[in-house]
Amino acid sequence: MRFYRLLFFTLFFISTISLFASSGKIAGTVIDKETGEGLPFANVFINGTSMGSAADLEGNFTILNVQP
Repeated sequence: MRFYRLLFFTLFFISTISLFASSGKIAGTVIDKETGEGLPFANVFINGTSMGSAADLEGNFTILNVQP
């Protein structure tokens, strides 16, 4: 009986960790094609989702919690 409890809690713990570990991050820089400078406050979206981010003053952006 004790073995089954240990097995259950081990499997539960591993499955819980895998749920939190299955998200990712997209990061990059939006740049002007002609000048090569970063575009401040540009909006970046993932097609087909409502996920997105706004670039900072240097054109850098990060989108968190992206599903693989």
